[in-house]
Amino acid sequence: MGTYIDNPNIGSNSNRNGNNSGYESSSGTRYQYDNSNPSDRLRYSTDLDAHRRDQMNLNPRRNFDRGTGQYGGGIYSDND
Repeated sequence: MGTYIDNPNIGSNSNRNGNNSGYESSSGTRYQYDNSNPSDRLRYSTDLDAHRRDQMNLNPRRNFDRGTGQYGGGIYSDND
């Protein structure tokens, strides 16, 4: 449903393993991780910065994504 994208924030938001790709859901929300992918889910589980971004972000499109079975993690804010 979503697509993998190149990370537009290489450096500040690239994940710890050097994976500079991201995930864009069908709603257009950009995430660092696609949690339907087992390796992304494992990396997300140890990335405290990604968890913090998810907790602080109020993007209403996340509920739409979850309703369609898309579970991104490490949401990027609209101005990232």
